[in-house]
Amino acid sequence: MDSTQMKVCTKCQKSKPLSDYYLDKRRGKPRARCKTCIDEDNRLYENKNAEATTAYRQKYYQKNKPHINELNNKNYRLKPNDYSERAKINYVKNKREYQLRNHKNYIINLESITTRHTVYAKWYLNTPSGKICIIKSKSKSRGLGYTPLNNWFEGSEFHHMFINNDVNIGIHIPKKLHRSVKHNPANEFSMTKINTLAMNWIISDCTRQAASIKSILEMTT
Repeated sequence: MDSTQMKVCTKCQKSKPLSDYYLDKRRGKPRARCKTCIDEDNRLYENKNAEATTAYRQKYYQKNKPHINELNNKNYRLKPNDYSERAKINYVKNKREYQLRNHKNYIINLESITTRHTVYAKWYLNTPSGKICIIKSKSKSRGLGYTPLNNWFEGSEFHHMFINNDVNIGIHIPKKLHRSVKHNPANEFSMTKINTLAMNWIISDCTRQAASIKSILEMTT
């Protein structure tokens, strides 16, 4: 199409060059509405009919999977930098949306993910590399020199508090609680969150134990 020739969009009534219009392949002519108006209408329709649109796309993809993959691979090989740059821009623009969607999918599929990880871990720890990893892990744990505030119990994991270099303490807490927050000593926010949960748990546990001992003493007197 001649990019210098102008055409008036039937929706926004603005005069735009032909390069701003999609080509109608059946007629071989530019469409009546400009790209901006068509894209906006499509976006509104998808938002209004999200489930139907998703179902249609999935069905279409499954039906034309080999052809679509071939086209995508071909386009990627021709312009790999364009794909990478577009992906980066899209991620930065919709970062929070991606994070929420990934977290939602993680929660929904938590059981299957945990099962896969458990199966893989059992297999890996029996390989030569896995056995070396176990030795290194045990050596590292012994070298940490953390003082436990309570005793180990079945179903517990040891949580290193990482408060500062002068306070080397840890708590045996339930495995589920320990893994409920992804934490790393380099991330102060995540450590503060898991440390608070661990301290609240041990305080409540001590309170339960004290109440239990008190009731036993009252029964014996």
